[in-house]
Amino acid sequence: MGGRSHTKVAADRHWKAMETDQARGEYIDPDVGLVLFGELGSKWLRSQVMDPSSELRYESLYRLHVEARFGRQPVSAIKASDVQEWIADLSGRFDNSTVSGAFHILQGVLALAVADEKIKRSPTKSSIVKVPKRQAKEIVAWSEHRVHRLIGGTGCHDASRVASSRPITTVRDHSRVRRVPAPSPIRSDARSRPEQGRNKIACTAF
Repeated sequence: MGGRSHTKVAADRHWKAMETDQARGEYIDPDVGLVLFGELGSKWLRSQVMDPSSELRYESLYRLHVEARFGRQPVSAIKASDVQEWIADLSGRFDNSTVSGAFHILQGVLALAVADEKIKRSPTKSSIVKVPKRQAKEIVAWSEHRVHRLIGGTGCHDASRVASSRPITTVRDHSRVRRVPAPSPIRSDARSRPEQGRNKIACTAF
């Protein structure tokens, strides 16, 4: 008797929740959530506008890490705990960049499911879902010694003196004024004076 009463109370609560969602315009038919994640995943990928290299990376991440885990599941069956378990598994096998990239795709597909009213809320929005941050690459400046060696290796020993001897031209660029070196003049008698060719400093601009 007690079991039947408990079942009736649960059914009443569910019915009242449905009525509340309908009144708010938030009700979603549970049957529409049965669409497979893989169907929405393909649709999401086709809707993205990106350059060819990014497109290849996204397709690879989706196929290897996202579709392989969620592709055959109904979107309504994916829970926040499933997402966090998946993140933990990836984090143990791949770097943070791969994990965050795969999560970005999963998040995008489930956002599409919300927008198309397949599910009410994305499980990726849950507070229990923790995504590792991408590690920023450290930028190390070249030492002065290395810069001098590089310049010396190009044959431009007098590069600074040559550059400083060139006249300065003022260029007005709308809201600001820039001062840039004027281009070196081209001599028309270069062929008639071969000694200048021998003394010319050949260097590479950096």
